[in-house]
Amino acid sequence: MDKPDVALAKKISKYNQPMQLTQPLPRVQKNLWQLGVLPIMMLGALSSLIGVYWDIAWHIDIGRDSFFTMPHNFIYAGMLIVLLTTAWGLFADTRATSFHWRVAGRYLHPGMLVATVSAALILFFAPADELWHRFFGLDVTLWGPMHLVGLTGFTFFTLSGVLVSWLEREVAPLELKPLFERLTLFFAAALLGNLMLFLAEYEYNIAQFPIDFHPLLLSALSVFPLVLIAKIHPRAWAATKVALLFTAIRLVMHLWLSTTEGMNLAGVSKPVFPILILTAVLIDLLVKKMPTWLLGSSAAVVTLLVGFVVNQIFPQMTWTLPVLLRGSLAGIILAALVALLATRVARILEPKAI
Repeated sequence: MDKPDVALAKKISKYNQPMQLTQPLPRVQKNLWQLGVLPIMMLGALSSLIGVYWDIAWHIDIGRDSFFTMPHNFIYAGMLIVLLTTAWGLFADTRATSFHWRVAGRYLHPGMLVATVSAALILFFAPADELWHRFFGLDVTLWGPMHLVGLTGFTFFTLSGVLVSWLEREVAPLELKPLFERLTLFFAAALLGNLMLFLAEYEYNIAQFPIDFHPLLLSALSVFPLVLIAKIHPRAWAATKVALLFTAIRLVMHLWLSTTEGMNLAGVSKPVFPILILTAVLIDLLVKKMPTWLLGSSAAVVTLLVGFVVNQIFPQMTWTLPVLLRGSLAGIILAALVALLATRVARILEPKAI
């Protein structure tokens, strides 16, 4: 029989043995930032916006000499990388959160699905646009059928960035929520940039449609991302931050075109871009104090007034007082409707809805 101290030692040794696990530890599931998908989407959103404006300048300064121009290669190479990344991320994301869609036994992130389809649409646009030109000749307007397909793809791609970032924030641990809030601001600024891309003909002063459409669409389209971000974002001055980011992106674009101009790679023609900071400040101040339709209309009025002042500084916008008056009424009404649409999207993104 063992002595008392020896028996006690054996018991202690027995209970100090490492515990044997009957099941493996669960694998840590990474979010879309950790998987590297969101950083690629950010680069894709920025490069595509710069690339399209560079392409327009190329058409004006050099002409459409071939399909494989440098701006085309820049845009489509970037979007191919984005498509491959988002498609991979769609299946690499194995989480099953409350907002994932169950499809054929898999859980799919709705934002990633929109991003993948949008990137595929943009790449489809490239050969479709080339065939269109071969059959029907060169378009002299950005609002040609195939061009609108491409612009729609770019717009929904940046909207998917807002969707992905915000939904990631909803399920992220507390320490990661600020990261996804900042990403949401970035993609909202990129969305604003792509909506303004529909007006690039007017910004370059090569419009093929009546100038009245410029104040009308400028005052209405700018409302959507600014009201949306003001509605969903928990931080103060969210819309103003988006407007400042948008302005910074357009300044980077101007610098890019100045660089390509110095290399004789187009860029002599540069767009005038809208100043939307005062519009955003108004939205931030009044988003919780007035009806949504009135907020949208009020934002449109500020955009129109600032736009008219900018026109006096940069006359290439060619806004006359009659043009402003003709475009204002429809623009103010449309802005009210767009603000209501933005509010509807914001409600869909509320935590209780996902």
